[in-house]
Amino acid sequence: MSDKCCKFNRDRVNNFLEVGRQDVLFSIFTWGTPNKSDATPLDQYLKQLPPSSTANFPKLSCKQRSFSNIELHQIQSDSTCATFDISFLYKAIKLACENVGDYNDESVWKTPSNIMEYYITAIKDERNNSMHGMRDITTQEFLNTAAKLRTLFHEALRTAKMRYKISDAELNGKIKNINDKLDKAMLEVLGEEDLLSFYIAQLRQDLIQETNKVLRKHFLNSLNIDPMSFLTDTKLKLHVEKVFTEIIVTRASTGVRRYLRYENLIKDARSGPESSQPQILLVEGIAGSGKTTFVTLVTGEWLKDSKDRIVTGLDYYDLLLRIQCRERKITSLNCLLKNEVPDVFLKFRTLILPLIKNCKILILVDGLDESNEDSEKLIDDILTQMKTVKGCTLMFTSRPEGVTSFKNKIPLDYQVSYVKLIGIPEACRVAFVRRYHEEIKHQIGDTQNTEKLVENVQQVLEKEHFRLPLNMVFLTWVYIYDPCAITTTTTQTQLYHNTYQLCLQKLLNRLACNTITRNSDRQTLETDLKQPMGAIQKESLLALWRSRVTFDHEAEVRIRNSCLKQNIPPNELLSAFLTLKANRTHLGTIIQYSAPHKGLQEFYAAMHIATHPKLKTSSASIRSVLQETLGKLDENLGRIQNVLYHVAGMLHLPPNTSTVSETITNEVLDMLFDSGMNVREKWLDLVEDTRGNIAVLHRVAPYFVASIPERHMIEQLEEKLVGQKEKEEQKRQEEERKKKEEEEEREEEMRKKELEEKTGNKKMEVKEEHINVNKKKEEQEKEMKERKEEKGKKKENIEEMEMKEDNYYVKEDGMKKKTMEESYSDKDGNILPVLIGDIRLERLIALLPLLPPCDVCIEFEKDPGLHMESLLSAISRHTCISVTVMSHFKEPDPAVNSDYLMRQVLPRCQLEGFIGNLTDNSIRLLPPSLQTLSLAVTGDDHIAGILSALHFHKLPSLLDFRIHVPVAKVTSSSLNPVLVGGEDKTIKIFLFLSGVNDQLIEEACRVVKALQCRTGYEAIIFPRASASCGGWRKLLESLAEKGVRVNGSVFVTGNNETEEICEDDQLNILATARLGCEFGRADDQNLWLF
Repeated sequence: MSDKCCKFNRDRVNNFLEVGRQDVLFSIFTWGTPNKSDATPLDQYLKQLPPSSTANFPKLSCKQRSFSNIELHQIQSDSTCATFDISFLYKAIKLACENVGDYNDESVWKTPSNIMEYYITAIKDERNNSMHGMRDITTQEFLNTAAKLRTLFHEALRTAKMRYKISDAELNGKIKNINDKLDKAMLEVLGEEDLLSFYIAQLRQDLIQETNKVLRKHFLNSLNIDPMSFLTDTKLKLHVEKVFTEIIVTRASTGVRRYLRYENLIKDARSGPESSQPQILLVEGIAGSGKTTFVTLVTGEWLKDSKDRIVTGLDYYDLLLRIQCRERKITSLNCLLKNEVPDVFLKFRTLILPLIKNCKILILVDGLDESNEDSEKLIDDILTQMKTVKGCTLMFTSRPEGVTSFKNKIPLDYQVSYVKLIGIPEACRVAFVRRYHEEIKHQIGDTQNTEKLVENVQQVLEKEHFRLPLNMVFLTWVYIYDPCAITTTTTQTQLYHNTYQLCLQKLLNRLACNTITRNSDRQTLETDLKQPMGAIQKESLLALWRSRVTFDHEAEVRIRNSCLKQNIPPNELLSAFLTLKANRTHLGTIIQYSAPHKGLQEFYAAMHIATHPKLKTSSASIRSVLQETLGKLDENLGRIQNVLYHVAGMLHLPPNTSTVSETITNEVLDMLFDSGMNVREKWLDLVEDTRGNIAVLHRVAPYFVASIPERHMIEQLEEKLVGQKEKEEQKRQEEERKKKEEEEEREEEMRKKELEEKTGNKKMEVKEEHINVNKKKEEQEKEMKERKEEKGKKKENIEEMEMKEDNYYVKEDGMKKKTMEESYSDKDGNILPVLIGDIRLERLIALLPLLPPCDVCIEFEKDPGLHMESLLSAISRHTCISVTVMSHFKEPDPAVNSDYLMRQVLPRCQLEGFIGNLTDNSIRLLPPSLQTLSLAVTGDDHIAGILSALHFHKLPSLLDFRIHVPVAKVTSSSLNPVLVGGEDKTIKIFLFLSGVNDQLIEEACRVVKALQCRTGYEAIIFPRASASCGGWRKLLESLAEKGVRVNGSVFVTGNNETEEICEDDQLNILATARLGCEFGRADDQNLWLF
């Protein structure tokens, strides 16, 4: 007999034993524990057994050690006990079942006899023999074992039936069911379904171990980031951890930007009430914001031991897969697994997908905006395959344009989270440059002083475009080779241009040493390089237009031929501006050239347009250049929006500034708007990149008005994702309703036939039934017609909204006209308010006088300082609806207040919100339109003045009042309650009490009590707090004893670290019981936004 057959016979024995586990031992366990519900875990059931119980558990002297940690975990995972293996069910029967032999009485359990205990033990022993001692067996041996097991199963059930007074009918049903399963196992070959049914836990574990072993090797080779390898002769190995720094991540929520910890993004994706659903985490960021680096960081964290990880939530997953959307030739999840883990795929074959779906899996998909036709098919397949996998999280990274097109593909089954990478905070940029330069020095031997570099670029790093990690990488390299090229006026396009020039100079140096070109002078080489460089630029544009980020073989041949015509060594040129990247496919590894970064590819493409000879003619036109290069130019300019952005910047770089025509300037700006550039911050960045050119400002002004703030765009995307889910749910409900109606019609037809058969007077019955059916049919048709009309209206509304998304602003100069997108205005058609903040302030000041009168919101984090007067002049024709100076609220100082700014905007304001620090005289001037007010306190006299000047009856629209009191700056005994007015006045009071530690707990409680108004607090927030969990417990108890009322929450400083979670649960229980509110933690950055 073949080895395969012998092994199969052993598998069939295991198949029999699984029947014994499921249909015999579990049935006996159920009969012997009649009072146990499925919802009650076994350990809890045992603890609740009454003294009258005959079970063995109450008799044990050491009950605490009854179960191992593994068994306790299984008990919590399955309260029914249905999935317990044979050994664990055997133990459960001995402990929990009524009327069984003593737990340690071997004469009852192990001595051969005709009682239930012996048969149960015999089944358990057969399982042990099979798992640990049974060799491969012949068919005859299998038949003997099968007969023995069948007898044991029957006898075990019969004796248990007698013991627990089970009916004959139930017993006979059980035995018949067992016989059917055993007969099937005897006759059929063990197939995939059986393997998964009986061995899924073991197979899954094998798959996890073997897959992770293979992928670990792949991942270890991907943790070094080297975006500038084309600049050096040394291949840099910069480990992601050595250069990764703090990064700002935000999520829009109820109109307020919330800051998230990048370390918690994976964990947070699975939090909330819908965490049992498969999850999608959309991570958006513009070019160079750190998306791929973040994916690399998560990959590196996955490879660490749990205790060493800084990225939380990874412990939940069994497997991690990583996908680059730029790669080709892989079109399905099955194909991906075959490519990534070929040996594992060969072993499990058709079982691999079912097993994957039984794992908790995290799939990282990098670069949705770089997708091609193959990777789009792969993503569609993954979305379909994984939509029923509860333990699955898909994390997608993308530029904004990729998110917009992807959102419509997401099935209803997924819970979607949406976050945005903003970049590196200003406070961390110097540290990033320092670490990056030190690592470069270590690897290439650069001798420049890092601190001198930091000192020279520190002021430059304050610019907004240096929040992007890639721009700081470019900055560092440019400074290494040409320190004078970096100034405080260096724009983003100029930074890219400097990087390009650096590549060109490095190439010229190499050509001067090359045997083919060393006899040519530098000027000749520069001339000879124009045509080959033009080829790279043209191919970059063609590739982007075709949604490619790699150069195919034909493109590479064209570049090489261009080099050969000019006697330039092709490999020297290609390695100076491009990198070779290997893509693994099912056809093998394909090596192709691509730009080091997509942002550089877009810059190369922009150079093709900006330096094209046609732009120097009197009939210059960017569209004509594009048509010549790309052929027929359709209206889908979105795919080259960033190219056009760089073109606009290049046209205003010296020496072009004085020669570029206003017609070309207007054309590129018009095309940018046509491409879908509809975010105000992008227009302000363009103003920065063109150095505030007056022609640009005038042309940008109407487009700025017609666009939306970035935060609104995030909120709109979230709303669309929710709306899409609701539409799909409505569709599902409609289909269910139709199905139900069809079933009802079929039942009606059946009743009609029954009536015909039962009565002799068929004609009358049929006629009557026909009338009823017609009547019902008419009612249904009427209902359907109404539903169709309602659905049609909804469809018209949806189509109208979708049409609006494709329409834009009317250009007044007679050029190609499009209508302004109405969603950029409020419901009354007014222009959305202009947000004025610390970032891009100078460009806004230049643009504001050119805008039509509109509402403005002043939202400063820092004091505007020297920009104050120019800002006030710029907003003189606009209406101010809110003023925020967050530093005045967070850092109250008697010498610094918001009085001057507030008094200056009052004559031209319809103030709805104010956050800052005011004196009592300015408080008296607050307008009645005010809806939210947030004031800081600098001391006892100040708070007394605030409360005496604050007359809420003069602020009839006020809904929320926030007051920040540094606990160390006030004396509780000198405080008076906040007076909110009469009984009909309802104002929510939020108290921010900062600087609380264990020593100040009692004083903090006295301050809270002293300020409490008659309605209590909506929330009490404790920023910059350092109290221990014991201190917070004491605070909650003391607040309750003092009669403090909190309607909503108490929030304190904290990052929800692991060690705090257990304590926080207890504190939340205490807060609920004693104060009737919730207790929670958040980092200070978000606490101030409460």
